Amino acid sequence: MTSLKLSNSASVVTSTHFLIGSQELQEALSHTAQQQAQAAEQAIHEALSELEELRHLEVDWDSYGGNPPTAQALIAGEVLLKSVQLALGRYAGSRLAPEYIAPRADGGIHIEWGHRPLKVSIQVTASAGFAYLVVSWKNGIRDPREKSDVSLDEVIQEIARVVLES
Repeated sequence: MTSLKLSNSASVVTSTHFLIGSQELQEALSHTAQQQAQAAEQAIHEALSELEELRHLEVDWDSYGGNPPTAQALIAGEVLLKSVQLALGRYAGSRLAPEYIAPRADGGIHIEWGHRPLKVSIQVTASAGFAYLVVSWKNGIRDPREKSDVSLDEVIQEIARVVLES
């Protein structure tokens, strides 16, 4: 290792050491990212299994005349979960596991991520559209933000905000 001697006898390590350190850091980060990606893959696999269970619901599944999730909603839900894994898996790991997956009586699906102080609820509509409700609690005050007819990319951005901040 090469050092530069300064007038006050302190040493400063040259960039050669930093390059070695950077390579070691990159390897460690790569390993961590790989572990995160594997944890995310497991979390999304479990979520996809939960989603698959919804496929077997029948009309009146809730005893109030609720429609089961439509094929379009189930496909859109699957696309959402796989897209979240692809976009965020190496950063979020097991935090990608949704807190809640449930059918909606209108033939859609409800998927939630996060918990106080930040939560996002995604609605996958019966016609494969998306909407979301983000609720944050700042200083004990509930602050909801809702938007419908949004793109998959916008939904993923909101999910990222929640899972990466937790």
